[in-house]
Amino acid sequence: MLRVGPLLRASFALLRARPIVTLALGAAVVLSLLSVCCGVGLFTTPWFMCELFALQLSEAGGRPVARNLSWFPAGLVLLGAVLLVSSAAWLTLLGASPELSVDVARAASLSAVMKSGGFFAALGSAIALVFILPFLYCPLILIEERARFDRALLESTRR
Repeated sequence: MLRVGPLLRASFALLRARPIVTLALGAAVVLSLLSVCCGVGLFTTPWFMCELFALQLSEAGGRPVARNLSWFPAGLVLLGAVLLVSSAAWLTLLGASPELSVDVARAASLSAVMKSGGFFAALGSAIALVFILPFLYCPLILIEERARFDRALLESTRR
């Protein structure tokens, strides 16, 4: 059975250990996720997520995590997750938004279009996230254990 109390205490202990760095990396991940549509986020999001994972692993393990070549496959897994979730959101938003004629398109604001398809975009993203869950631990395994990519995928799915 999963106990939430000990997990929350451990999370707060990690946050108390390095609050500024943790919050800065968390904000960097959120901002880079927002910049995926511009293209810059495709490179920065996996990098910042790997940095955040390495910080969490180093605080939990009590030793620093070395940066090595295993970060590239970890970044590729995270890039695939970002692409899958963002493309599902954009495609759902396009499919759920109403067709607008030329006259209505001039009068309609972006917020009206977002309100009509925003719920379905969030739902599509949540469904895409369910498909990513078996690979959630793969970047952590690659960063911490320097495992082979196929072994990390199998171990992540097993967990």
